[in-house]
Amino acid sequence: MKKPLLTLLTLLALTILVTPASAHITASVQLTPSVLLPGDTAYGTLTLTNKGTTSIKVTGVTFFSDLKVEPKSISSIGYIPPAGSYELPFRINAEKVGLYT
Repeated sequence: MKKPLLTLLTLLALTILVTPASAHITASVQLTPSVLLPGDTAYGTLTLTNKGTTSIKVTGVTFFSDLKVEPKSISSIGYIPPAGSYELPFRINAEKVGLYT
């Protein structure tokens, strides 16, 4: 059964962001392939972009999913400067048949 992973952002959680009022961060995901069959692996990149005017401190990112995601979490990312971004590569393994959104 096919597993659409385009809604992966709903499976992500930025654990703690310490941000001033003028800060604005966006998250985007690229995933290849975007549909998996049981036993398939997809490779992705989570990109955090600071669209604000001050640096943003990101203390961690955690993936919440019924799928196997590696790494499950990462901490101590640090500061993202204004107009800067941080890319986190990850891997997803689809072990069981199902629809994941």
